[in-house]
This record gives sequence, structure tokens and C-alpha cells, in this order.
Amino acid sequence: MIACIDVGSNSIKYRSYALLPQKNELKLNYYKRFPLRLGTEAFQKKEIQPKTLKKILKVFKEISDHAFGEKIDEIYAVGTSALRTVNNSSWIKKKIKEKTGIKLKILSGKEEADLLRYFYCKNYKQSNSLLVDIGGGSTEIFYIDEKGKEYMKSFKLGAVRLYEKKDKKASWLNLQNWLANLPNKNIKKIIGIGSNARAIVKMNNTKKYLSRKELCKTYMTLSSMSKDEKINSFSLSDDRADIIEYAALIFMEILKEFDSANLYSSTWNLSDGMVMQRLDYKKNNTYGRKYDCYQRNSFK
Repeated sequence: MIACIDVGSNSIKYRSYALLPQKNELKLNYYKRFPLRLGTEAFQKKEIQPKTLKKILKVFKEISDHAFGEKIDEIYAVGTSALRTVNNSSWIKKKIKEKTGIKLKILSGKEEADLLRYFYCKNYKQSNSLLVDIGGGSTEIFYIDEKGKEYMKSFKLGAVRLYEKKDKKASWLNLQNWLANLPNKNIKKIIGIGSNARAIVKMNNTKKYLSRKELCKTYMTLSSMSKDEKINSFSLSDDRADIIEYAALIFMEILKEFDSANLYSSTWNLSDGMVMQRLDYKKNNTYGRKYDCYQRNSFK
């Protein structure tokens, strides 16, 4: 059994998996999402406050207890955009290690984007699909051309960051220029990774994808609604309802570069990529080279 903790800008997500060797695949055993928005303090103050650290430690202690009770063999924990931004991330990592025995690694934007290489979908065709993960603090994009060359990039554009008005014009220009320089203009599918993409596509009840025109219409609808209206109309969580249109706005900017592309969503997520990366390293006898492997006897 293996587990992953994803400390994001809008929540902390915990997943545990079982490896099915006979099928060479993973089975999700348990999932829990903790709605703890770190992005507000990270992007506004560049620092996590002591009272917020207490909440983080409480979440990690619950996860540690669950992992021990379920006999999880290995656990990996990573932080993304919010913890990349703050000035006191070392203090946070130290306190988590002291409290639970779990060592948190803060991914660089490149490392986070690199996890998208492990994306898998039955109908996924690399050369005409762009993988896009819009989180709370950043957006990661990954593309493989017909010759197998990889293009990946992380941008400081995320739903919480936009909500807090902490996005910068330079980040938008960076995104526009990078997309314009991709070699293939025949991209047909923008595959959205993560909860924001799933929530946006789910709003269209008739199809499994959105055209740019439909996405723009969805954005306009969301922008005109109150938070409560979005919760009631689309069954959004409280901490998703106030940021969802900002994720849609970033997707709109991406689709603007590819006129005939549609937006799809996937159930695949960053934790899936972490596990697949770990298994890939294990297969090649380099398991744990990039991340520490936290064995069962290290839990507190």
C-alpha cells in the first residue's frame, strides 16, 4: 500500500493506493479532501501564519493516524504553488516532520509539470492533446509532439491567485508566448487535469467536452452569479464556488490559441502521477531518488 499527500493552494488531498501486480495497475483505496486554503496567506502575505500551521498539523496527524491504521507501507507528501511562494516553508516542513514523521517535499514548478508525463487515458493521443493542470496557485502544461519531444512549463496563474488579484501581466504574456511557440497548431484536445476542469466540464450536461464558445458562455454565467447561486446550481463546494470562474478564464486563454480544440476533463490527478513516477523509478532500480520514501515505521 502506498499513499500520497498533495498540499495545494486551495486544499490538502490525501489518497491511498493498492498495487495490483496481476493487472499492472493501481487501485484507489481511500480519498479525503481537506478544504484548507493556504493560497490566501501565501499570495497575500508570503507567509503561513502560526494558526494556519496548527490546522496543517491537525490534517497531517489525521492522515498519519489513518496511514498507520490501514498499514500503509510508504507515504509521499508534496507541496505545490502556495508552499513554493511562502518564505517560511522550511519551518512548516520541520514542524510536520516533528509532529508526524512525514517529510514534506516542495515541488518546483518544473517538477510539478513533469508529473503530467505519467498521464494515462485510453483514448489519449499525445500529438493532438495538450495536458493542462490548473490549480489554485499555478498552471502546468505538458505536450509531446509526433517525434516524442516533450514540452512542459509551469506558470504563476491559478484560480486562487487570480481570486486574490495576485496574478501579473508578465505571467499571462509568458503563457501566451509559450503556447504560440508550440510546434503543433493542430491540437484538438485540451485535457484538463484536476477538480477545476472536472467541475467546469460537468456544468455542460449534454456533452463530455466544451468548445471555446461554450466555455466563454460558462464563464459569463459563472461571473454573473453569486457564490450561493453557484453552489446551488452546480453543486460546488464552498471553497470551489468562489474561484471556479478564474480557472475557466485561464482555460479560455489557452483555448484562444487553438481555434478548433475542445476542453475535456479527466479523473487523473497529481497524486496518480506521483505514484506512477515512484513505480517507474522502482522498476529502474532508482526508487526514491527524487523523493524520500517514508516507511511505515517512521509514522508517529
